Amino acid sequence: VSTQSTGVVVEVDSSAHKATMICTFVLFFKFFFTILVQGSKRFAAGTRPPEDVSLSLAKGRPQHYGLQATNDEKVKKYQEVDIRWQRIVLNDLENLPLGLILAWGSLLSPASTTVHIAVVSIFWVSRVAHTIFYARGLQPHRGIAWLVAIVCSITMALNGFFGVISK
Repeated sequence: VSTQSTGVVVEVDSSAHKATMICTFVLFFKFFFTILVQGSKRFAAGTRPPEDVSLSLAKGRPQHYGLQATNDEKVKKYQEVDIRWQRIVLNDLENLPLGLILAWGSLLSPASTTVHIAVVSIFWVSRVAHTIFYARGLQPHRGIAWLVAIVCSITMALNGFFGVISK
């Protein structure tokens, strides 16, 4: 980092920048895909607002926010799938923003660019794997993928922190 009268110039390793941008790109489209799938599952479960019954994805199924009790096993299964995808979206909302903030923040001050590239890459792979494992109901796979992503986030934070205090 060099200071000039007009501001601060930050040098960024081009490979680390590419890895961070690929991570951001993949996770953006993974999240977009996830919310599309989750939205479609809501139709089958009847958990959309009542006015959505006229939309083509409703396929004539009543929509009532899922507030009507049912004994129909098929509808109960649809509701279970809907809740599963809601949880996937919520988990992404809990983990992706902070993970990406740490990725971009540590890109500006990594103690090691090699560590940065590795953990950013492992982070996006583990978050994609988490979604796949969660959607398929695979445990302990889901928990392991979640834990790997958390360890990557902690490592990004530490790598950025030690980069700042060592320079």
